[in-house]
Amino acid sequence: MAKFEYLNYKDVNERLANLVNNTNSKIKVVKKEPLGYTDFKLPIEHYRMGQGLKHIVVTGSYHSAEIITTIFIVHLMEELALNGGFNPKEYTIDFIPIVNPEGYLITTQMQDLYLAKANTEDEKIKLAKDYWAAYKQDAVNTLNANKMLKKEDLTVINILRGKKEYEALFDDVNLDDYLKDYPELKESVVEIIKKNGYSAGVLAAWTANGHGIDLSQNAPFNSLIEKYKKNGPCYSGTVYSNIRKDVPGPINTPCRDLNNFTFEAENKHMLNFLWNLEHTKDVSIEAFLNYHSVMGKIYQKPIEEDWVVNLYDIDYSKKLIENYNGARVIRSENAYDIIEDVDPFNYINEYFRLRYGINIQVELSRMGSNPIGPLADPDTFMNITVKPNIEAFKKFVNDLEFIKEYSKFINNLVFLFNNKRKNNNESILDSKEVYRLIDNICCKTPTLYTKLKEELKNKNYNAHVITYLFHLIETSLENKEIKEESESIKKRVIYASNSVDKFTERYTAFINDIVDRLNKDRVAKKQDLLNSDEIELLIDNICKDYPEIYTKLKFELNKEEPNEEIINELEIHLSRLINNQIKMLNLLPNKIRN
Repeated sequence: MAKFEYLNYKDVNERLANLVNNTNSKIKVVKKEPLGYTDFKLPIEHYRMGQGLKHIVVTGSYHSAEIITTIFIVHLMEELALNGGFNPKEYTIDFIPIVNPEGYLITTQMQDLYLAKANTEDEKIKLAKDYWAAYKQDAVNTLNANKMLKKEDLTVINILRGKKEYEALFDDVNLDDYLKDYPELKESVVEIIKKNGYSAGVLAAWTANGHGIDLSQNAPFNSLIEKYKKNGPCYSGTVYSNIRKDVPGPINTPCRDLNNFTFEAENKHMLNFLWNLEHTKDVSIEAFLNYHSVMGKIYQKPIEEDWVVNLYDIDYSKKLIENYNGARVIRSENAYDIIEDVDPFNYINEYFRLRYGINIQVELSRMGSNPIGPLADPDTFMNITVKPNIEAFKKFVNDLEFIKEYSKFINNLVFLFNNKRKNNNESILDSKEVYRLIDNICCKTPTLYTKLKEELKNKNYNAHVITYLFHLIETSLENKEIKEESESIKKRVIYASNSVDKFTERYTAFINDIVDRLNKDRVAKKQDLLNSDEIELLIDNICKDYPEIYTKLKFELNKEEPNEEIINELEIHLSRLINNQIKMLNLLPNKIRN
């Protein structure tokens, strides 16, 4: 069984200090000068691995209650340092594990006092589960209250604006022991909660910095600023429905004065760091991975903000395609849903996404109930959150050059199809149609996709081969007679009473083995067996999300004597990935999920 993975501010700094001082690392971790200091004099620490001119920026705890992002980054750095996983001569990785150190202290010191009730690790897990349950009940209560909301209904108003169950868990916490070593920071947050009539329990899930400003929302083009100015008191949603977001507080407030926007110190330092890095001779920012913690999703679509696009001469189509292809690579290991719309809650990262490399925002956990709820199930946290996302990161870095080259290939396809549409007086492809085009290359032609990837990963690839594959894929996508490979196989596997060919017969057995493997796990956990809709989607996802695995499997199954060892390895690998999809609720079709 995995251990309880909670790390407070001191724990994080000690783990990373040990890593910096480890002389046995395959890739050395270097502690750089902080990006800068917060208003309450806390360093925004910066660590670096590798010596390459191509930089990848990795950030955690922009929202301080999302402490699992920092815990994940610590594990990621330890894995890369001890076991490798990328080429340090080609790439440099810049880690900022805690962008919001004030907030991290605010929330974890409250959790420290709560967890101090426990004497054993099992007791700490029990307290985390209690927190998770209270938080989830608050979410249900708020959802039900919103459905019944009437201005004259005081019961409903009290549910929405009153004290939450998760807050009550901290009623017996003695604030004399809170933030003892940070008196100015303590004075600031205590003043905020007293001014707004909040209980001390809100400190346990504090997302903002010490001034009560949400760093992710702290951007001048945040459209909510005008909304808050016009509409007066505005409250957050779900669990935080008793917290105002138009005045400094625990979550969602974009700036200190709605009539006079200013960047917070943390964002100023981040902006300066990125600007200076970008303008360092021969250096390029290839990617920016921004980790958050809510709902197990991947945000990747760049915002269509004309003033930024025009000011910096940004190729929006290139950004759109590169980000989606990058997200697909990450999904192939962590099994998270790719969100095809702009993230409505992270304004500062939308600016970063347009400006700096391939920008992916990974929401690490579907459990919610920050900060300690996701840690209440240590096995799930380690095996569904940490390990797959470490593999996703390594695959992303190692596929980065392919992602860029493949995106050029897709851009040319989009340009070709858009010209044909214009000639036919049709509208050009919108973003979701571009996404479907990318998906369909894998669904309709997984073998061609695999050959194309192999060629593009060769730095001296043959342009004639690429042109040939381009025309084959173009023809396949345009040919209405050609069904998606996953679709035709799906119908044969699920519905055919007798297999029509050698491959389908063997592939049917392979799918059935995976379903049996997954169902045994579900029976053991007293869950329902996979239904036909889920099995169909499973078959779809093998082609769409794992075309290289599918192609390798197809090649093996078409042999007169397939290598059972290879097939078994592929089956185990796919079972793990698909089991993660099930646990993340990402295997369910929309019609079922909704």
